[in-house]
Amino acid sequence: RYSVLMQDAFPDLEKKYLDVVGENAGSRVYVVVEGELQPKPAGEEGHFRGSLKVSKVHSVNEGRGCNSIVSKMGGMFASFEGVATFKLCNNGQTYSILNEGAFKSMEEGYKKLMEEGKMVYAEIYGYRKPIPAEQGGTSKTGMVVTRLVGFDRSFSCE
Repeated sequence: RYSVLMQDAFPDLEKKYLDVVGENAGSRVYVVVEGELQPKPAGEEGHFRGSLKVSKVHSVNEGRGCNSIVSKMGGMFASFEGVATFKLCNNGQTYSILNEGAFKSMEEGYKKLMEEGKMVYAEIYGYRKPIPAEQGGTSKTGMVVTRLVGFDRSFSCE
């Protein structure tokens, strides 16, 4: 749990929160925001691990939780010149991996393991996100990787 600093995009977050909960202020909601986590100062007591400085609010949703957005997936990952794709094993759908979340750490792990452009099986936690058509990619929906579980060169779902 983090406290939310009352600066930058906080007023926008508060307004969207109140629009969703109405008379039920204090209710929990699922939010997608951009921001910066700041650790709790040494020696400070309390229930919070630190503070969140919100720079942009993407969405505020009632009745949704982390499990309704983020899911574990397995598929074939490849990257070439900074453009990454992920093909789901269960349905064969291919997504562009967006440059956010755990993208950088996934790219670093891939480069240590595979030759650029070659596919490797990966298990990830992530979610689908609409992307503007002008960004290109293999679909109009991209994938945000929130956590890389791992790569497995001995398995392929191709």
